[in-house]
Amino acid sequence: MPLVKLKKKKKKMPSRLSCNLCNKNITKSGYKIQCSICKSWFHQKCAQLSEFEIRVLQSRKKEWICLSHEKSEVSVNEHPINVNIDEEVTSLETLKLLILELKTEVVQMNNGMKFINEMFEEEKHKNRVFAEIAEELKNENRILKSELHYVKSYINDIEREKISKNIVVNGVCEQKEDNIEEAKLKVTKVLQYIDAGVTEGDIEKIKIVPTNNRPLVIATLFDKQKRLNLLKNKNKKGEITGKSVKSAII
Repeated sequence: MPLVKLKKKKKKMPSRLSCNLCNKNITKSGYKIQCSICKSWFHQKCAQLSEFEIRVLQSRKKEWICLSHEKSEVSVNEHPINVNIDEEVTSLETLKLLILELKTEVVQMNNGMKFINEMFEEEKHKNRVFAEIAEELKNENRILKSELHYVKSYINDIEREKISKNIVVNGVCEQKEDNIEEAKLKVTKVLQYIDAGVTEGDIEKIKIVPTNNRPLVIATLFDKQKRLNLLKNKNKKGEITGKSVKSAII
């Protein structure tokens, strides 16, 4: 119930008090209370208060208003009530603004998380692409290694094939004096000394290799079988000396 502060100035209580509600005498020892508006006295029970409530009001010096004046007190206190309502409305508006700000922050946070997730997915896609490219490069590298091995083998086969058709002739050329054509003619005559069926057309190419003495001449034949025939006939002829080579050339 609304209470009003006690006035500082104390008045002396009359020698005889009567209850404003029941009009009966109020003893000095009984619990009683005075209305702060009409200044009338009431028994504790007529005021509808407990003994404890009266002690609390008196100890805290709080004013009490009787039932007949409560309505008028309510009208007097309308403004403070409205002020409290306005404060509550203001608090609600502030709370709404706070909730709106929190919602905005949540939306921004969600957008930030969405952006981070998109960036993460983009990086994952890039990593997958890089991994695929790396795997393709590995495959290409394996293919290139295989092709390189094949090319090396092919070159080695070609070299072996060339070597299998080569025949070395020594002592037919002077130091750096004979050219390729002259060396080819001399080698042809030596080979004809071994096998009369050899002609200059059987020789594919001539290579002169310098040495400390007379240069070596490597003749590459077109036909590998022709070389084998020359080697067989050479063994039949026996050792070919410089004299026999010279006589063959002359």
